[in-house]
Amino acid sequence: MTMTPTEDDRFTRFLRDKSQEAKKQVGSGFGPNTFLGMLGSQGGYRTVVQLLSDKKVSNGFTNLLLAGRLDLSVEALVLESEWRRNFDTLLLKKAEARLNEANYQIRAIAIEVDGPEEHRQEQEGAVAQAGERPLTSTASLILRWPKCIEYLTLELDRLQPGFEFESVETLVDGSHPTTYSVRCVEVVRSPERHWSIVLAYDPSHGKNTAVAAKYGDSVEWGTLNISISSDLAVVTGAFEEVGAGEAVIPQITFVPTGLFSGMSRAQIEVLLRPDQGRLRKRLLESYGECVVSRECTEQALEAAHIVDHAVSGSSSEGNAILLRADLHTLFDRGMLRISVDGKIDLVRLPTNSRYHAERKNWNKVLPDKVLTAVRDALKARAAIRD
Repeated sequence: MTMTPTEDDRFTRFLRDKSQEAKKQVGSGFGPNTFLGMLGSQGGYRTVVQLLSDKKVSNGFTNLLLAGRLDLSVEALVLESEWRRNFDTLLLKKAEARLNEANYQIRAIAIEVDGPEEHRQEQEGAVAQAGERPLTSTASLILRWPKCIEYLTLELDRLQPGFEFESVETLVDGSHPTTYSVRCVEVVRSPERHWSIVLAYDPSHGKNTAVAAKYGDSVEWGTLNISISSDLAVVTGAFEEVGAGEAVIPQITFVPTGLFSGMSRAQIEVLLRPDQGRLRKRLLESYGECVVSRECTEQALEAAHIVDHAVSGSSSEGNAILLRADLHTLFDRGMLRISVDGKIDLVRLPTNSRYHAERKNWNKVLPDKVLTAVRDALKARAAIRD
């Protein structure tokens, strides 16, 4: 599916207006400059296709999630408006999956559909009926154990025996995050949609061999029995350790607005990619500022991989640089480029972008210390992109 030039103009104005609304609602911490630049250079349709096709959610989505305004995200604006008819089913499902993961309730809409009956049924089937439960029920849980806190997300309608997924655990103060694998042993859903789930914490699967080697006998392995009510309002659980007698009863709570509610971006990165938080800390200690803009406000800085995880990039200082959050987005999208010899350049930005003026105060080349550390990664990135 696509848009006519006239439709794209209307759609672009719609997105631009919503972006300005988001800036007013969220406040000074939300700067949609990158998004507005994309709208100006390629229009609304291509911008949305690019954002929804990316494996990594945008910084804008994360900021809106933290502010509790996902209704102003690109994903929600497309799904909850007449414009959804212009996008193919695969992209709509990606948008829906992101919002479901954040426990955002997608609002039902009514769309007038023209065309053959077969096409009308396909379109109408894509729109959620008012009051109907989403296709996938996602339960984001926080389990408070005597000495630690565990973060667990279950896609209940997709869960089946043998399915393996990641869990993240930290000490009570949020430090020392550890990622390990949990396997579903049994899942039973009653006709009333009450879930009974058995999860196995076992050293033999997933990342747990490494966890067991690192922590030794201090790790408690066993099975967790979870019961979840049909309305996702009540959850209880009991952990039976291997070889132990009395079961441990953790305090389990739902996170109504998503796993990431009330957390900083740094905490989100720790939960999604635990190595990322440790890497960022090392980069802050080594360099202390954005390698491009020289920004030194810690809260504005992120660890940016040179060769992405998806292409076997490692979480090491030899494959990462410290970037300001918005420049991290440009770098990931190829709009800020760093050559093998460390030269920094902006490409594919509209001529009226304020970045061009700001760039006068940036580093023109990576500092020698940084370039020495990441030169091999820059070569690998250049080879992949060429």
